[in-house]
Amino acid sequence: MVYRALQLELGGRPVALKMIQQADLDERALKLFDQERSSLAVLSGHDGVVTVYSAGRTTEGWPWISMELMAGSLGGWIGEHGPLEWSDAASVTPWRSVCRSRC
Repeated sequence: MVYRALQLELGGRPVALKMIQQADLDERALKLFDQERSSLAVLSGHDGVVTVYSAGRTTEGWPWISMELMAGSLGGWIGEHGPLEWSDAASVTPWRSVCRSRC
């Protein structure tokens, strides 16, 4: 789940707060979430990738990521414009470098 939140310790700036809640906590979900956090940390700062501000776990053990809040959503964009053609999706800057290193 992703929430709009305020990061109080940094002046109350608006952030996107992504977290896994208790009902979703299983080993597979935790592993995937940790992989996502690691990937975002590596790619953070690249064009087309949100900036990650911090990450951790709540006192209840729920993992979270605090990141740059963007206007709109991918789902909203796709709903309005339709899916990208493969050639267009592959030309997006971060994906070019990922495709070159993994394809």
